[in-house]
Amino acid sequence: MYKVETIANYFIEKGIAVEDPLDQLRLQKLLYYAYGWGLVMSDREKLFDAPIQTWQCGPIIFKLFHMLKRYGMAELDEPIYRFENSSFNWLLINFTPRRLNPRKERDKRIMGFLDSIWQAYSGMEPSKLAKTLVDKGTPWDKLRKKYGRVPNGTLIDDQMLIDYFLPLKEKQQHQQ
Repeated sequence: MYKVETIANYFIEKGIAVEDPLDQLRLQKLLYYAYGWGLVMSDREKLFDAPIQTWQCGPIIFKLFHMLKRYGMAELDEPIYRFENSSFNWLLINFTPRRLNPRKERDKRIMGFLDSIWQAYSGMEPSKLAKTLVDKGTPWDKLRKKYGRVPNGTLIDDQMLIDYFLPLKEKQQHQQ
């Protein structure tokens, strides 16, 4: 399992490199898809260490939201190097997250997987991308129906994600 910052930085740096920088909304959505697809493509192995939660605009990684809130909806023009602790907003902790290394076999496989997520979802219009995450039958939608509203901060557990992404995987396999 990787730190969420490591996976986020891969997408941020890819966006910068291909001159299609991400904003926080697109990054959050790509991470959601990477985590969900990762669970069903790797026999339930978690891709990163941060939970996915519900929010009004769809699923988010709240820890990442706090790290990037200074950007608002602006483009992310640099990797994550600073963490603002949500419990102590006055405390800044500097760190450099580990980068994926193409010379390491596991990292190389993950990079290939993340590239496939980028290829499948990064080109989608942001509004369409966001809509696909709250459509009928998604984990977000199921929690909304369960509680009668969008329960901000509710954990979207791995089993809900597996139940959603596994039929998509099976459908994809049958089409090949």
